[in-house]
Amino acid sequence: MNAATAAVIIEIVGGIVPFDETEREHIDQTLSWPASTDDVLRRVKPDTPPRHLVSYVVLVDPDARRTTPVPSGVSVPAAHGTGTPMQKRGAATPERSDPHAEQSAT
Repeated sequence: MNAATAAVIIEIVGGIVPFDETEREHIDQTLSWPASTDDVLRRVKPDTPPRHLVSYVVLVDPDARRTTPVPSGVSVPAAHGTGTPMQKRGAATPERSDPHAEQSAT
């Protein structure tokens, strides 16, 4: 990886204030990552190399102070990592149980 790319990663990630210890560990791992490899850009979908840079963009309407969705035809699951595949709009959304809801006795 070129030194400028590593410096940008370190600057951005180093500026994040961790919310908790887990986030602190993730920040520390990410800060050490550029020194361990020069292969950080995805070359082959979905995961070559296994750890690679990813970017997400969120459009914000500054006047309305809200995000501005852009129709893509794909709905993203409510919680990342739930194992639910992305679905085309119009398809039924799977039900998700609330893990904090009380269980009723039957």
